[in-house]
Amino acid sequence: MLQVVPSVSIISIARNNKEGLANTYRSVLPQTYKNWELILVVAPSQDGTIALSENLASSDPRIKILAQNGLGIYSAMNQGLKKANGDYVWFLNSGDEFYDDATLEFALKQIQLLNADLLIGGYSVSGDSNSQPYLKSAKRLSSFEFAFNRRGGCHQAMLFHKKKVLEFGGFDIDFELASDFDLVMKIVKGENSFRAERVFACIEPGGVSDQRIYDVIREKHQIRRSHFGRKTPLLFISIGWGIAVKSKIRARNFLRSLSKAL
Repeated sequence: MLQVVPSVSIISIARNNKEGLANTYRSVLPQTYKNWELILVVAPSQDGTIALSENLASSDPRIKILAQNGLGIYSAMNQGLKKANGDYVWFLNSGDEFYDDATLEFALKQIQLLNADLLIGGYSVSGDSNSQPYLKSAKRLSSFEFAFNRRGGCHQAMLFHKKKVLEFGGFDIDFELASDFDLVMKIVKGENSFRAERVFACIEPGGVSDQRIYDVIREKHQIRRSHFGRKTPLLFISIGWGIAVKSKIRARNFLRSLSKAL
Protein backbone atom coordinates (compact mmCIF):
# COMPACT_ATOMS: atom_id res chain seq x y z
CA MET A 1 0.00 0.00 0.00
CA LEU A 2 1.42 3.37 -1.00
CA GLN A 3 1.93 5.90 1.79
CA VAL A 4 0.25 9.25 1.20
CA VAL A 5 2.78 12.08 1.17
CA PRO A 6 1.67 14.76 3.63
CA SER A 7 0.70 18.09 2.15
CA VAL A 8 2.06 20.02 5.12
CA SER A 9 5.00 19.45 7.43
CA ILE A 10 4.67 20.99 10.88
CA ILE A 11 8.10 21.62 12.35
CA SER A 12 8.37 22.04 16.10
CA ILE A 13 11.52 22.87 18.06
CA ALA A 14 11.64 21.70 21.67
CA ARG A 15 14.09 22.12 24.54
CA ASN A 16 13.25 21.71 28.22
CA ASN A 17 9.59 22.42 27.49
CA LYS A 18 7.68 19.22 28.13
CA GLU A 19 4.43 20.99 29.00
CA GLY A 20 4.71 23.30 26.01
CA LEU A 21 5.34 20.40 23.65
CA ALA A 22 2.29 18.60 25.03
CA ASN A 23 0.18 21.71 24.38
CA THR A 24 1.47 21.99 20.83
CA TYR A 25 0.69 18.33 20.14
CA ARG A 26 -2.81 18.70 21.61
CA SER A 27 -3.49 21.51 19.13
CA VAL A 28 -2.16 19.52 16.15
CA LEU A 29 -3.93 16.21 16.76
CA PRO A 30 -7.58 17.40 16.43
CA GLN A 31 -7.00 19.43 13.26
CA THR A 32 -9.77 18.73 10.76
CA TYR A 33 -7.10 18.39 8.06
CA LYS A 34 -5.33 15.09 8.72
CA ASN A 35 -2.70 14.82 5.97
CA TRP A 36 0.15 16.27 8.00
CA GLU A 37 3.43 15.20 9.51
CA LEU A 38 4.89 16.60 12.72
CA ILE A 39 8.68 16.86 12.84
CA LEU A 40 10.04 17.34 16.35
CA VAL A 41 13.56 18.75 16.51
CA VAL A 42 14.53 18.10 20.11
CA ALA A 43 17.55 19.56 21.89
CA PRO A 44 19.15 17.94 24.97
CA SER A 45 16.67 18.40 27.83
CA GLN A 46 16.38 17.49 31.50
CA ASP A 47 12.63 17.81 32.08
CA GLY A 48 11.12 14.87 30.20
CA THR A 49 10.82 16.60 26.84
CA ILE A 50 12.75 13.82 25.09
CA ALA A 51 10.70 11.04 26.68
CA LEU A 52 7.47 12.78 25.73
CA SER A 53 8.59 13.23 22.12
CA GLU A 54 9.47 9.54 21.94
CA ASN A 55 6.08 8.57 23.33
CA LEU A 56 4.31 10.79 20.80
CA ALA A 57 6.30 9.35 17.90
CA SER A 58 5.57 5.78 18.99
CA SER A 59 1.84 6.53 19.11
CA ASP A 60 1.52 8.14 15.65
CA PRO A 61 3.53 7.34 12.49
CA ARG A 62 3.02 10.93 11.30
CA ILE A 63 5.37 12.14 14.06
CA LYS A 64 9.16 12.05 13.58
CA ILE A 65 11.97 12.96 15.95
CA LEU A 66 15.28 14.61 15.08
CA ALA A 67 18.01 15.22 17.65
CA GLN A 68 19.03 18.86 17.26
CA ASN A 69 22.57 18.90 15.86
CA GLY A 70 23.34 22.62 15.87
CA LEU A 71 23.05 25.71 18.01
CA GLY A 72 20.16 28.16 17.83
CA ILE A 73 16.51 28.03 16.94
CA TYR A 74 16.98 28.82 13.23
CA SER A 75 19.59 26.10 12.80
CA ALA A 76 17.09 23.67 14.32
CA MET A 77 14.30 24.93 12.06
CA ASN A 78 16.56 24.43 9.03
CA GLN A 79 17.27 20.91 10.22
CA GLY A 80 13.56 20.14 10.37
CA LEU A 81 13.05 21.75 6.96
CA LYS A 82 15.56 19.40 5.34
CA LYS A 83 13.53 16.40 6.52
CA ALA A 84 10.13 17.82 5.58
CA ASN A 85 8.14 15.80 3.05
CA GLY A 86 5.19 18.18 2.65
CA ASP A 87 4.66 20.73 -0.09
CA TYR A 88 4.04 23.31 2.63
CA VAL A 89 5.75 23.94 5.97
CA TRP A 90 4.51 25.43 9.22
CA PHE A 91 6.95 26.31 12.02
CA LEU A 92 4.99 25.81 15.25
CA ASN A 93 7.45 25.51 18.10
CA SER A 94 6.82 23.83 21.44
CA GLY A 95 4.41 25.90 23.51
CA ASP A 96 2.76 27.42 20.45
CA GLU A 97 -0.64 26.19 19.31
CA PHE A 98 -3.02 26.34 16.37
CA TYR A 99 -5.78 28.80 17.19
CA ASP A 100 -8.60 26.35 16.48
CA ASP A 101 -9.18 22.89 15.04
CA ALA A 102 -9.87 24.16 11.50
CA THR A 103 -6.80 26.40 11.19
CA LEU A 104 -4.70 24.02 9.11
CA GLU A 105 -7.52 23.15 6.72
CA PHE A 106 -8.44 26.80 6.18
CA ALA A 107 -4.84 27.93 5.60
CA LEU A 108 -4.07 25.13 3.13
CA LYS A 109 -7.19 25.85 1.10
CA GLN A 110 -6.36 29.56 1.00
CA ILE A 111 -2.71 29.22 0.01
CA GLN A 112 -3.63 26.75 -2.73
CA LEU A 113 -6.49 28.93 -3.97
CA LEU A 114 -4.17 31.93 -4.18
CA ASN A 115 -1.26 29.83 -5.51
CA ALA A 116 0.78 31.82 -2.99
CA ASP A 117 4.32 31.45 -1.70
CA LEU A 118 3.34 32.55 1.79
CA LEU A 119 0.14 33.06 3.78
CA ILE A 120 0.21 35.05 7.03
CA GLY A 121 -2.56 34.94 9.62
CA GLY A 122 -3.16 36.71 12.89
CA TYR A 123 -2.08 35.52 16.31
CA SER A 124 -2.87 35.82 19.99
CA VAL A 125 -0.63 35.54 23.06
CA SER A 126 -1.19 32.74 25.58
CA GLY A 127 -2.18 33.82 29.05
CA ASP A 128 -2.83 37.45 28.11
CA SER A 129 -6.53 37.86 28.87
CA ASN A 130 -6.37 41.61 28.27
CA SER A 131 -4.94 41.34 24.77
CA GLN A 132 -7.02 41.05 21.61
CA PRO A 133 -5.62 38.89 18.79
CA TYR A 134 -3.36 40.73 16.36
CA LEU A 135 -5.27 40.53 13.11
CA LYS A 136 -5.06 42.37 9.78
CA SER A 137 -7.39 42.55 6.79
CA ALA A 138 -6.91 40.09 3.93
CA LYS A 139 -4.73 41.46 1.13
CA ARG A 140 -1.62 40.92 -0.99
CA LEU A 141 1.50 41.94 0.95
CA SER A 142 4.13 44.46 -0.06
CA SER A 143 7.69 44.58 1.23
CA PHE A 144 7.17 48.04 2.72
CA GLU A 145 4.03 47.06 4.60
CA PHE A 146 5.59 43.99 6.15
CA ALA A 147 8.88 45.72 6.95
CA PHE A 148 7.26 48.52 8.92
CA ASN A 149 4.59 46.76 10.91
CA ARG A 150 5.68 45.62 14.36
CA ARG A 151 2.72 43.28 14.77
CA GLY A 152 2.84 42.28 11.13
CA GLY A 153 3.26 38.59 11.78
CA CYS A 154 5.16 35.85 13.57
CA HIS A 155 6.42 32.64 11.98
CA GLN A 156 4.06 30.56 14.14
CA ALA A 157 1.15 32.07 12.21
CA MET A 158 2.58 31.58 8.73
CA LEU A 159 2.18 28.85 6.13
CA PHE A 160 5.10 28.68 3.68
CA HIS A 161 5.38 26.96 0.33
CA LYS A 162 8.40 24.75 0.97
CA LYS A 163 9.96 25.20 -2.45
CA LYS A 164 10.10 28.98 -1.92
CA VAL A 165 11.76 28.60 1.48
CA LEU A 166 14.32 26.21 -0.02
CA GLU A 167 14.91 28.62 -2.88
CA PHE A 168 16.37 31.04 -0.33
CA GLY A 169 18.26 28.34 1.55
CA GLY A 170 16.00 28.36 4.58
CA PHE A 171 16.80 30.62 7.52
CA ASP A 172 20.00 32.67 7.54
CA ILE A 173 21.67 31.66 10.80
CA ASP A 174 23.81 34.82 10.75
CA PHE A 175 20.71 36.44 12.25
CA GLU A 176 20.29 35.08 15.74
CA LEU A 177 16.89 36.61 16.56
CA ALA A 178 15.19 37.85 13.40
CA SER A 179 16.03 35.37 10.65
CA ASP A 180 12.32 34.67 10.18
CA PHE A 181 11.83 38.38 9.44
CA ASP A 182 14.66 38.19 6.89
CA LEU A 183 13.18 35.14 5.16
CA VAL A 184 9.73 36.71 4.92
CA MET A 185 11.23 39.90 3.49
CA LYS A 186 12.89 37.82 0.75
CA ILE A 187 9.68 35.97 -0.07
CA VAL A 188 7.39 39.01 0.06
CA LYS A 189 9.64 40.78 -2.43
CA GLY A 190 8.31 38.32 -5.03
CA GLU A 191 4.83 39.89 -4.66
CA ASN A 192 3.09 36.56 -4.19
CA SER A 193 2.45 36.66 -0.44
CA PHE A 194 -0.88 37.30 1.24
CA ARG A 195 -2.54 37.99 4.55
CA ALA A 196 -5.60 36.10 5.71
CA GLU A 197 -8.18 37.78 7.93
CA ARG A 198 -8.16 34.93 10.39
CA VAL A 199 -6.19 34.11 13.53
CA PHE A 200 -3.84 31.17 12.94
CA ALA A 201 -1.86 30.69 16.15
CA CYS A 202 -1.67 31.26 19.87
CA ILE A 203 1.96 31.85 20.81
CA GLU A 204 3.75 31.23 24.08
CA PRO A 205 5.26 34.44 25.51
CA GLY A 206 8.60 34.81 27.24
CA GLY A 207 10.84 33.45 24.51
CA VAL A 208 14.28 34.74 23.67
CA SER A 209 12.83 37.36 21.29
CA ASP A 210 10.76 38.81 24.12
CA GLN A 211 13.73 38.76 26.46
CA ARG A 212 16.02 40.49 23.95
CA ILE A 213 13.56 42.75 22.18
CA TYR A 214 16.06 45.59 21.64
CA ASP A 215 18.45 43.17 19.90
CA VAL A 216 15.54 42.04 17.71
CA ILE A 217 14.89 45.68 16.73
CA ARG A 218 18.58 46.11 15.88
CA GLU A 219 18.66 42.99 13.69
CA LYS A 220 15.48 44.01 11.89
CA HIS A 221 17.06 47.36 11.02
CA GLN A 222 20.07 45.52 9.57
CA ILE A 223 17.72 43.37 7.51
CA ARG A 224 15.76 46.37 6.20
CA ARG A 225 19.04 48.05 5.26
CA SER A 226 20.08 44.91 3.38
CA HIS A 227 16.78 44.64 1.50
CA PHE A 228 16.11 48.30 0.74
CA GLY A 229 19.69 49.56 0.37
CA ARG A 230 21.79 51.98 2.40
CA LYS A 231 21.02 55.16 0.44
CA THR A 232 17.25 55.09 0.13
CA PRO A 233 14.83 57.18 2.23
CA LEU A 234 13.57 53.90 3.66
CA LEU A 235 16.82 53.59 5.61
CA PHE A 236 15.96 56.74 7.57
CA ILE A 237 12.40 55.51 8.03
CA SER A 238 13.83 52.30 9.48
CA ILE A 239 15.99 54.25 11.95
CA GLY A 240 13.02 56.33 13.03
CA TRP A 241 10.84 53.24 13.22
CA GLY A 242 13.29 51.53 15.56
CA ILE A 243 13.45 54.59 17.84
CA ALA A 244 9.66 54.80 17.93
CA VAL A 245 9.24 51.12 18.79
CA LYS A 246 11.84 51.32 21.58
CA SER A 247 10.14 54.41 23.00
CA LYS A 248 6.78 52.66 22.99
CA ILE A 249 8.20 49.64 24.79
CA ARG A 250 9.91 51.80 27.43
CA ALA A 251 6.71 53.80 27.99
CA ARG A 252 4.65 50.62 28.33
CA ASN A 253 7.13 49.10 30.80
CA PHE A 254 7.16 52.32 32.82
CA LEU A 255 3.38 52.39 33.05
CA ARG A 256 3.32 48.75 34.13
CA SER A 257 5.88 49.35 36.87
CA LEU A 258 3.99 52.45 37.99
CA SER A 259 0.74 50.51 38.10
CA LYS A 260 2.34 47.83 40.28
CA ALA A 261 3.80 50.47 42.61
CA LEU A 262 0.37 52.01 43.10
